[in-house]
Amino acid sequence: MAVNNASNLNATGVITHNGSGSFTGSSVTNGGVLLGGSSNAITDTGVLTKGTIIVGDGTTAPTLLAVGSNGTVLTADSAQSAGIKWATPSGSSGGMILLATATASASSTLDFAGYFSSTYDQYICLIADLRPSGTASLYLRTSTDGGSSYDSGASDYEWGMFYRSSSTGSSDDQSDPQIVMTPGGASSSHGIQGIVRIHNPLGTNYRLFSWEIAYTLTDLNRVCGAGMRNAAQDVDAIRFFPSAGTFTSGSIRLFGISNS
Repeated sequence: MAVNNASNLNATGVITHNGSGSFTGSSVTNGGVLLGGSSNAITDTGVLTKGTIIVGDGTTAPTLLAVGSNGTVLTADSAQSAGIKWATPSGSSGGMILLATATASASSTLDFAGYFSSTYDQYICLIADLRPSGTASLYLRTSTDGGSSYDSGASDYEWGMFYRSSSTGSSDDQSDPQIVMTPGGASSSHGIQGIVRIHNPLGTNYRLFSWEIAYTLTDLNRVCGAGMRNAAQDVDAIRFFPSAGTFTSGSIRLFGISNS
């Protein structure tokens, strides 16, 4: 290589040649990445923001793609200049998407607010080993203001259930301040297990819930029930809570069932 401008070789960093006799020293940032450009140009990206990725578009210099929001996934999209984007996973038709997990630890309530949207019209809550601090029933209330408050009027809810333990029976109430999901209370020594279905919560008719739950008191109890808010209004947040005490351990996971 012929050197026509040797004095410039005293520069620090990356040395580039312009093709006509001059050399230039370009500084390099600690932690930066060098990108090749037109006319043999070299660009230093500097320290990249957490989660940034370098993307090629097949024709020009690589570009930087900032990290997406929590819960989004990197998705191929030919309409994007870089061919990819961050997007909320939609799942396959009818697929279950985990939206949130509420884990109990001396918890007086377990709430889900801000998760109901037009992306889903059916939701499922999976209850796993949820343990009350003492013998207690599992209750449910709903909100129409995003969880700022939960309806608790004396006749706000209606519910009914069939249960099987040492004997078979049923229980119901057409005017209650909460939906009762386990009659007689569950033991603190065994967790509550079950599934709760929430049907089209953002609709404006009476919102319905249904559930199948297993728990123990003195015997194994199996419950199949349904309940609703006694008003034609949407539900945009829900609250699980014990009839007494707290939940000491266990969890509830909220899933949305994809519309498409």
